Amino acid sequence: MLVDGDWVECLPARSAKDMGAQVIISVDVSRETPRFIGGSGLDIILRSDAVTRIYLNDLLLADADVLIHPDVDGCQWADFSGPRELFRAGEKAALESLSAIRTAIHKAAVFRKTLAGRFKTIKDKFVETFAGGK
Repeated sequence: MLVDGDWVECLPARSAKDMGAQVIISVDVSRETPRFIGGSGLDIILRSDAVTRIYLNDLLLADADVLIHPDVDGCQWADFSGPRELFRAGEKAALESLSAIRTAIHKAAVFRKTLAGRFKTIKDKFVETFAGGK
C-alpha cells in the first residue's frame, strides 16, 4: 500500500506502478470544487492552487486501473468529527467498484500469462540459436 498524503502526488498510481504493482486501485477523495465568487488576492491565489491540483489530479487518474470515488462532498479536510460516515462512504464506493476491480485483476492475470508464454518462446529461440539446442 502506498500513501502519499497528497503532498507530491494526489493519486500515487504512477509511483505504485514503478514499484511493481500490477493492478492499481486508486481512491480519489477530492470534492467538487465550489463555484468561485471572487474576493481578495489571497482567495485568488488559493483558487489558482486548487485549479492546479484538480488538473494534476485528472492527469494522475489516467494511471489507475480502477478509480474509487467515495462521496465526500460536504466534508472538510480538517474535520475529524464524523469518520464513520467517511468510512461508510468509502466502503459503499468500494463495494460498487468490485466488478471493475475483478475485471482489472483478471486482465492483469491474462496479460501476465500471455507475456510469460512469449518470453519462454523468445528464450527457447535464443538458446536454440546461440547455444546449439535446449
